[in-house]
Amino acid sequence: MSENYTNRGEYRTYRMLRELDKRYPQDKFHIFANLYIDSDDNRFPNRQVDHLLICRKGIFMIETKYWTGAVYHNIKLADLLRMIGVDKQGKMDGLYLLKHLLPREVMSQGNDSFTMCIKSPENIQVYAGDENPVNQVVLSGLSLNRV
Repeated sequence: MSENYTNRGEYRTYRMLRELDKRYPQDKFHIFANLYIDSDDNRFPNRQVDHLLICRKGIFMIETKYWTGAVYHNIKLADLLRMIGVDKQGKMDGLYLLKHLLPREVMSQGNDSFTMCIKSPENIQVYAGDENPVNQVVLSGLSLNRV
């Protein structure tokens, strides 16, 4: 297996998986990195899996990110509103505050889940749709299941 990585997060994850393999040889780890899944089905496009780990404990698909800051994973706009005390009708000053502090990408998510990375109040990144790591793993799992 090639260890030529350009993505620091993927390389660090690979090294950590190798350490687990050395520490727990009885689990018989098989580590696949940068696995590509071709699909003939238009509903499931070709996918790339950062790491696929097969061992006695199960099969694990790992989507690797190298993010800094506070990461809020797989949340919904309704969850954010509930955390600051805004009711379903949008009553309370927290909604005004939320609309002006968070990027428009957050406020436009509706019922869809997303991942948000807050590096600073001025640097908030939103990962939704195909950029959301949860969706990436789900789509890759569906594609892998069809192979």
